[in-house]
Formats: sequence, C-alpha cells, structure tokens
Amino acid sequence: MSCFSVYTDGSLSGLGTLDVKTGAAVFFEDVNLGLSVQVSGLLFSTMAELQAIALALECVSPFYSVDLFMNNQAALDAYVSWHKIRGHSDISDNKHADMFAKAAAVSNWHLSYLISESYFKASDIAVSNDYE
Repeated sequence: MSCFSVYTDGSLSGLGTLDVKTGAAVFFEDVNLGLSVQVSGLLFSTMAELQAIALALECVSPFYSVDLFMNNQAALDAYVSWHKIRGHSDISDNKHADMFAKAAAVSNWHLSYLISESYFKASDIAVSNDYE
C-alpha cells in the first residue's frame, strides 16, 4: 500500500472580535498540493485542526495510507479517544451507526455534499499547487 505524507493545520482569526473565523488546511507533500477551507461555526483552533485532519483523510483514496503531521497534539488529546470494538457485535449504538451507514450507501447523499452544506460554501474552498 502506498502512503501519502500530509501536513495539517488549523487557524483562528479575529479572536476577541465579532468576526471570528477559522480555517483548516492540508498539504500533500508527495504531490505538492495544498487545500484550504474556511470553516464556519467553529470558534476554537483545536476544532479547526481536527477539521483539517478529516479533510486530509477524506481526500485520500482508501487504497493509500496516510502519515499525518500536525503541530497541535492538544487537538487530539482534547477531542479524540480511539476505541476498537468488534464489528457487527451486539452493541446498540454500533447498530445505529451501522444502520445509518447502510442507509447512506444506497442514498443520493454524499459525505462531501453533507460537509459542504453544513460547514462550507463552495466559494470558501481554495485549491492550490503553487507552493514551489
């Protein structure tokens, strides 16, 4: 399996004002490609960091692995706790997640559409490969 090296970052602008904005960005080192989005509704840089991680993972094909590089361990420490459970076990909440996943698989909705509707506006997305 091939691997991408991806650098992620989140940013907070306008702290202490009524115009607080956050941004999330990823840089794919192997292909010299950057992607950044303005993220609405998030008032913490740690949440923007997590959004950047999600953005990186969403952009990579499932046939590749990812080496993530970030400068904010607090984002993971504060918000993420990994728990491995057996698939198709008799855990009620896992059954709910499975039910929603199956419904999404046969629907016309796409993750990128859901994210763009709830977090992004199309005009807020910027793609650049001008990092040379």
